[in-house]
Amino acid sequence: MEPYQPVSCDLHSRLELAILRRRTLHLEWKTGPGLERRQAGTGIGVDIYTRDGAEWLEVDLVTGERLRLRLDQMVVIDGV
Repeated sequence: MEPYQPVSCDLHSRLELAILRRRTLHLEWKTGPGLERRQAGTGIGVDIYTRDGAEWLEVDLVTGERLRLRLDQMVVIDGV
């Protein structure tokens, strides 16, 4: 996995607020070997935290799946 690239404090703060307000987030993120593919989903953010030197967002998708996404691999975040 590539070294973590910190996201802006503004984005981090907006995500925290979206979680507190239980806003619906429309997300797109990089995935796969080399991060060459993209996936998308819609859901409610449930937590944002730092672990293993990276920042993570946990999201409950409308499909019922819970994802843990590394913030620097996010491509699109609407709803914040």
